[in-house]
Amino acid sequence: MGRISAKRCVPFLGAAANISSATLHYKGTPLGADVSKKLAATLAGGPRDPENLPRVSLHLEVRKDRPYLEEQVEKLIDAASCQPSPLLRLLAELPFDLIVTTNYDCLMEQALKDAGRDYRVLVQPPKGFHPNAPELAALAGYTGVIVYKIHGTFGDAECASSDLILTEEDYIVFLTAVTGTADRIGVPNLITGRLQTRSLLFLGYGLEDWDFQVLYKTLVESLESRKKFKSYAIQKSPNQDWKLFWEKKGVVIYDCDVYEFAAGLRRQYPFPPAPGPAIPAAPPADSNA
Repeated sequence: MGRISAKRCVPFLGAAANISSATLHYKGTPLGADVSKKLAATLAGGPRDPENLPRVSLHLEVRKDRPYLEEQVEKLIDAASCQPSPLLRLLAELPFDLIVTTNYDCLMEQALKDAGRDYRVLVQPPKGFHPNAPELAALAGYTGVIVYKIHGTFGDAECASSDLILTEEDYIVFLTAVTGTADRIGVPNLITGRLQTRSLLFLGYGLEDWDFQVLYKTLVESLESRKKFKSYAIQKSPNQDWKLFWEKKGVVIYDCDVYEFAAGLRRQYPFPPAPGPAIPAAPPADSNA
């Protein structure tokens, strides 16, 4: 909690940050594996691994086209019918100045808006940013919350839709561009500078998830070991082999449901007390008393 208070912690949000909960009566968005299985069901003789969303998406794009693929993914996620999860509501109240998400939806932005926070969205282009990208210049000296959407975004009233990092080909393009080229900026310095000096908190990822592995490999593992801050991940009933794998890389795994984690953090975090009712001013003294 000390690093959260000191703005030395960066949350990374995966699909399970909005997972449905019968206990909390919360309807959230589906996991990537669920979206993948539904897409795979439309592909006769399709990929052998129906839960591998990047692979299934590639098959669907080849058979149809890119607009069709993105329309189907957005329709299946159906974020427009959801509200921000209890986890996102909590994160919006905490003093983060950078939140990284691989989710395409705008639920984190909605939670920040509802909490009255000042925020700006930065969407990662798969091939990198132009050196003079206006969105980077606009963030120079900005002190509010940056929501860095590393895999693209669905559009809403405030943020136009972008190229999604969705298929295996998209991931390959992103990986080749992430360190930058002569005419492109990969992950901007304003992002990497904060990642290199903060603890990372992974929420809503499976330890074996493709996007989790790519994120860590490209953004964290390349740092000098002596300069790495310890990272943390919250996952219910993690696979023990993957748990050992990640702990050797400096990621401490806590076996906990993300909403239980959020509830515990809310109870323990030293939020400032809510302002009490205004005390009415005393009436003026009677000069004749």
